[in-house]
Amino acid sequence: MSNKPRCYLEVNLSMIRQNGLRIQKFIGNTKLMSVLKGDAYGLGIQRCALALNDVTDWFAVATAEEALAIREVGVEKPILVLGYVPSSQIKKMVREEITLTVISVKDVKRIQSVLKRDEHAQMHIAVDTGLTRIGLFSQTMAASELAEQARTILKMDGIEVTGIFTHFAVAGSIDLEDQQFTTSQYELFREVVSLLEQEGYLLGIKHCCNSNAILENPDMYEDMVRCGKFLFGFGQSHDLDLLGCELAFNLRARVVRVAMSTANTNIGYGRVYKTQRPSKIATISFGFGDGYRREMGENTPVLVNGNRAKIVGRVAMDYMMIDATEIPDISAGDYVTLMGHNDSKVIMPNEVSHLVNASTNEIIGNLNKRVLRTYLDENGKEI
Repeated sequence: MSNKPRCYLEVNLSMIRQNGLRIQKFIGNTKLMSVLKGDAYGLGIQRCALALNDVTDWFAVATAEEALAIREVGVEKPILVLGYVPSSQIKKMVREEITLTVISVKDVKRIQSVLKRDEHAQMHIAVDTGLTRIGLFSQTMAASELAEQARTILKMDGIEVTGIFTHFAVAGSIDLEDQQFTTSQYELFREVVSLLEQEGYLLGIKHCCNSNAILENPDMYEDMVRCGKFLFGFGQSHDLDLLGCELAFNLRARVVRVAMSTANTNIGYGRVYKTQRPSKIATISFGFGDGYRREMGENTPVLVNGNRAKIVGRVAMDYMMIDATEIPDISAGDYVTLMGHNDSKVIMPNEVSHLVNASTNEIIGNLNKRVLRTYLDENGKEI
């Protein structure tokens, strides 16, 4: 075997940039906020930020650490932190001109208390219109109450409001009630905005649409849209086709052993799978210690030299086995593709995630540091 890794995630930075350009074309004159939370969905935030730097208008992240990681590589585009920022990091955010999110009036007062008189924190007001997570909140979903909370923040010393947004709970759903819920969220947001603007408040950039809403709700674009998964080419195939986006990564793992077994041979922990015939079983150096789930056995596909095979038995921490009986040429040292392209075939992330009732974001985001990240440039060469 060579010195290549036991498993790796190959990220095509040129494809990420091209996806960004295609999304920008789709949304027209609307600004694009590229969402790179969760270390760019596990693909590597610094590399992805650099790939998108000349395409996007804004970046969004989940944590202060992610925002600072983007600044560390010289990116000067505006960054919005969507999550909680500890008091110890507030001044760093101010110095680096990183925008914070209003989680609640109480939390803004905490931020204000950290600032000196000559310091100002830029913030976007989040309006909770039905996700019930962060932002200004009203038990009765009363626009007047939400607007009153916003006024309190708009009048605070040291707080500079440069934007206002909401987040949809079921954008992209085909269910009629869900679609009506999204409409009600947007209408409440617009009512709050209108109340404040009628009083002369300057609210800055307004944004509501996430990835799915970009496709389904163009009338709700406002000044800017937020896009995450489509930048990396995962989501429903028909959505990707509409945008022209392509999968920008391949997840591969090495075959470490190939063994011929007889019929009725146990495969893996728990004796949950036994061969039904003489079988060629290949052991793959990838498991739930790398980010897959234990229950992914038996139905989850892989690609071997352009041919499909399936995982058999339980996925263990470090290994999983596949039935390679129908694969003519497979040997220790080969790589199998768990997600992505192999020759002319492809396994899309949503094909894998659907088997375990998970989202594609969850499956990709769970790939941990044991999985080496490698990066390709515009010529397909490893950086």
